[in-house]
Amino acid sequence: GTYYLIIMLTGMALSNGAQIIMSRRLGENREKEVGTIFDHSIYMLVLFSVLGFIALRFLTHLIFPYIFKSERILNAILIFLDTRAYGVFFGLISMMFRALCTSIARTRIITYSMALMAAVNIILAWILIFGKFGFGPLGIEGAALASVVAEAFQLAFLIVYVLIKEGRKKYQLFNFPKPDKLTLKRISEISMPIGLQYFISMFGWFLFFVFIEKIGAHELAISNIVRSAYMLSMTPIWGMSAAASSIISNIIGQGKHNEVFAALKKCCVFSCSLIGLLALVNFLFPKPMLRIFTSDEKLIADSFECLTIMNIAMLIFSFAFILINVVSGTGATKRALMIESAAITVYITY
Repeated sequence: GTYYLIIMLTGMALSNGAQIIMSRRLGENREKEVGTIFDHSIYMLVLFSVLGFIALRFLTHLIFPYIFKSERILNAILIFLDTRAYGVFFGLISMMFRALCTSIARTRIITYSMALMAAVNIILAWILIFGKFGFGPLGIEGAALASVVAEAFQLAFLIVYVLIKEGRKKYQLFNFPKPDKLTLKRISEISMPIGLQYFISMFGWFLFFVFIEKIGAHELAISNIVRSAYMLSMTPIWGMSAAASSIISNIIGQGKHNEVFAALKKCCVFSCSLIGLLALVNFLFPKPMLRIFTSDEKLIADSFECLTIMNIAMLIFSFAFILINVVSGTGATKRALMIESAAITVYITY
């Protein structure tokens, strides 16, 4: 799962970079240029999807046998990724549509699309993993297949919405002109540092799980359970950071530089308040949170200390992640890369 996220988040940097530029153009009242950025980003994401598919479907079989000690874990990983790899096409293109919706302040649509994806994923996972309605039980392969189909549903929903509701004329979407080198270069200049930033961040996390796997399967299970609880609790921060990045870029596009810090302060206060509430719930009721991810009582008991540390990390991250995304939102993506690299170096060394 973490290896898959390395590919997805590195690719997502292209949509994030495009989102920053599209928000800037909207702030400058240059709406028709939004479509040009959008279309060129789709070109780049299709190419990256092919490379990502190759890395997920084939590269893993070459390198993973040298990384993982447990044969059982290795086999499960390869079975999962062989199917999950197909989702990279749907997932990455969906991210570009979500970036567009964030830029034009239609974030409710992202919520609806994610709710649809989650519903399809949960229903199909239950059917395919356990073998319901005449299907044979596929186990972990069923989990991967359910995710792929769910991502395809999300992409279809977003395409239909943008075509029907937003139309093509206002933002000049889906014209797909001949690739322009200057436009591709501009998107790349903003996106590449973000991509490297995400790659370094997720690769650090991947290394962490490789280290834990060497200790034992029980420790790896604890780490994955707490990671899942962490990611669930962190979802509001990702939403706030994406919004903050677009808001700041839009304000700069309007030339209202004196309003940047006021907007940033509001975003940070809102994020800290929300995450503080979630951390308190996790602290007071740890068992219900952990039971979402496992029914094993020993794993639940052994995960308490990790969950407590995670709650502390969440409070720090509630404003740190917004700050680093706002740095990117100003266009200073190379600075954000330097900050991330320094933090990950300390993390991996420790």
